[in-house]
Amino acid sequence: MKKSSIILSLSGVLFSVALLGQAQSVKAETSQPAIEVKQVENNVDVSTWEEFKEAINNDTVTDISLSSDITMATTESITNLSKNIHGNGHTIDADLHQLYFTKADAVGLMENVKIINTDIYGLLWSSHTANITYKNVEHTGRQMIYLPEGKLTLDGKVSSVSTTEEVYQGKELEVKPGAVINFENESTGLAAVHMAYADGTLFVGKNAEVTIKSNSTAIQGGSDFSFVNEGKIESTSTDDRGIKLGTGSTLELKDGSSLKVHTDDTVYESILVTSGNFFVRKGATVEAD
Repeated sequence: MKKSSIILSLSGVLFSVALLGQAQSVKAETSQPAIEVKQVENNVDVSTWEEFKEAINNDTVTDISLSSDITMATTESITNLSKNIHGNGHTIDADLHQLYFTKADAVGLMENVKIINTDIYGLLWSSHTANITYKNVEHTGRQMIYLPEGKLTLDGKVSSVSTTEEVYQGKELEVKPGAVINFENESTGLAAVHMAYADGTLFVGKNAEVTIKSNSTAIQGGSDFSFVNEGKIESTSTDDRGIKLGTGSTLELKDGSSLKVHTDDTVYESILVTSGNFFVRKGATVEAD
């Protein structure tokens, strides 16, 4: 495991200058310089599970870079407020284990990594307020991420095939402009994007492309839900609704955006916004069947 960053501090040095007439007197009072060296392990490279685990549990480590594939052996708690994992194209086999933020307002990143064999909470998650970003991530497992009090940001290319429960279950979801997102869930009873929490938000940025395939509802929001689309969304549901939003919610398609919803269900609506608002702005398109 390689470490980086060194802090040097010098103390005990004093210089004073006195000018007397035309003569200049320089007095230097010095004590022996005290040099303090602190090794700050902000960034580490890991190639084994043991090194990965050590970095996860080290509160001074904020960034972990993989130099090989990793298979997890235990679930680990993250006690510091920031942990960024740079996969460098490698694979993390969760083997049904987790990385869990224990403190509120934590910030996490998963980038350039393939994640497999997650359980129904996902790999990096928290039940507290947290801001987690997935950038250029390919996922397969029982669920991609559970984040009931926090925010998930998707950037670059992110894909997930979730076999047991939702792809994403959480309160806030942002898709960055230009991102390409492909979600598929095989559950017959749970939405692919499950956001049935009060005052939740879903924002899809300009030129982003979101494709969702679900055996149940594609996108589900709770009461007073805000759903704003500036990109392109296409969803297919084999059962139930394509989009289902709770009481008092708003679905808004901005100028230049598009929404295409298909469901095989013959009973329920393709799009349901309960006692709320559905705005299709000039220049936006919507197709639903």
